[in-house]
Amino acid sequence: MNANFSGKIYNHLFYDTQEECEKAQVDSNFFINCHQQLEFIDEDNATIMLTDIIYEVRYTVKKNKVIIFSEEGGNSQFENIEFKIIQNNELLKTDDSTVWKEQTGESIW
Repeated sequence: MNANFSGKIYNHLFYDTQEECEKAQVDSNFFINCHQQLEFIDEDNATIMLTDIIYEVRYTVKKNKVIIFSEEGGNSQFENIEFKIIQNNELLKTDDSTVWKEQTGESIW
């Protein structure tokens, strides 16, 4: 069942447009992230960016949920993360109720 997500990217945008994100960048020496991202690499592996760090993670799909497992050895800054599959192109991150939408082109917008 995990193969259904292989190669897909899901984003949670902090800004509606690229222009809004660029306007939010008030300091040229510091970049404010515009989004969070989950990329499914293959049937078991993914990467997730929650802040400015990209974590290599493992995942599994159970019924209508995707469970992201934190890194082994306690190096991760998060606990396991659970997403509810609400549509083929949308995931709901259950701990904060944010909607992550599938990226359909090169741009996150």
